Amino acid sequence: MIIDELNARVVAHLRSAGLDPSLLDDMPYSICSIADFERLTQVVSAAGVNEVMSKKTNSAEFRMWTIGAFLTNHFQTNSHAPSTSFLKHSKKYYPAIPTVVGPAAKRRMRLSSVG
Repeated sequence: MIIDELNARVVAHLRSAGLDPSLLDDMPYSICSIADFERLTQVVSAAGVNEVMSKKTNSAEFRMWTIGAFLTNHFQTNSHAPSTSFLKHSKKYYPAIPTVVGPAAKRRMRLSSVG
């Protein structure tokens, strides 16, 4: 599994830098795709960052889960289909970055701006 390989490399890098890998117990990390990140922001907005991330990072098992799998299994009621809110507002904050939006996302954006 790629997450196990990544974790092994992080531990090796910490050791080579002279740092104790137990730092990961106090300061765990999580990796997620941009699609999962948008879902994560929606769930965090509803449940709170401490509620979500403490459940994810305080468990050795859940630490190795992807954010998407974790949200699906633990926050189903707060986990929605990704919204287009980031796409709608990204130009305001990141005007130099081109926004690529497919036809389905454009339809959802038009429909959500009507209501």
